Amino acid sequence: MSDSVDEKTGVPILSLYSDDDTHSPSAESMAQFDTLVVDMQDVGLRYYTYYLSMYYLMDACASAGKNSCKLTVIPCKNYTHQMKTSIIRNPSPNIKDMRAVYLYASTCFAEEIKLGVLF
Repeated sequence: MSDSVDEKTGVPILSLYSDDDTHSPSAESMAQFDTLVVDMQDVGLRYYTYYLSMYYLMDACASAGKNSCKLTVIPCKNYTHQMKTSIIRNPSPNIKDMRAVYLYASTCFAEEIKLGVLF
């Protein structure tokens, strides 16, 4: 995935994919913004990729002196934990329906046990 620009607003969209293992945006990318907004399409799993991406971004922002690294969570309007949820939009290319969410949860848990890592 490469960088792009939002057609309606002109706001740059910076890709986090790179060939290195730093898990952080480049200094060049960090210089392009003052405020980081993350709209996380989460599936409720503590080991979901986007959660970790947000963590690395917050760390990079703190290191670069951006925003005092203040986290503000804006809850979903009219949502309760008693509601049966369904995904309206795919949160990732590999999560296409609720069946995939359930399978992802069980597969990742088994993978962590296999690796000897348990959260």
